[in-house]
Amino acid sequence: MARTSIGGRRRGNGAQAVLIIFSVIGVIAVLCCLACGGCTVGLFTLGAISDSNGGFKQEFADAIESQVADLPDVKRELGEITYIRTRMFDSIDAEEEFESEDVWAFDVRGTDGKGQIFVECVDIDDPVCTRRILRVDGQDFDLGPTPQIEFPGDSSDPDLDDVFAPLQTGEGTDAEVDVPVPADANDSGSSRTGPSNP
Repeated sequence: MARTSIGGRRRGNGAQAVLIIFSVIGVIAVLCCLACGGCTVGLFTLGAISDSNGGFKQEFADAIESQVADLPDVKRELGEITYIRTRMFDSIDAEEEFESEDVWAFDVRGTDGKGQIFVECVDIDDPVCTRRILRVDGQDFDLGPTPQIEFPGDSSDPDLDDVFAPLQTGEGTDAEVDVPVPADANDSGSSRTGPSNP
């Protein structure tokens, strides 16, 4: 009887060990599934935030569209732009291709074709690009950098040189300026520069 009970305990302990092993494997499998699912959801979320219309990079894409829409190469190859979207994963590949950490890729479609636009730009809020490239069917068109915007001077704020120019008669010589003097100053015999009072 004692042997039978010992053998029974051994069989019970073996079953518990197998159950524990399967439980550990199950927990690991569930954690792996959760991790993979989290990564997948994260990637889809990143794509939704960065690539979809209304995403936080869509304003950047719209600014690039306004820059390039009227350029001759773009109008010839694409026609009127109807769609532009930031492509995060293509941007990563473009950074390697163009050897710059500030390259952004855009899918662009127009009335006459589709392609990609790559821009090198540090600040997406104020996109002044050092390079802009249109790629259609494997052919690249250099669109050049963003032209600098020159703001006209404010005419209501005159240059100081223009203000003081009438006060100079020659090089370093100050002109005489009439200064009004009270009438009683003439009576005291004080001298002044300027026309005398009547």
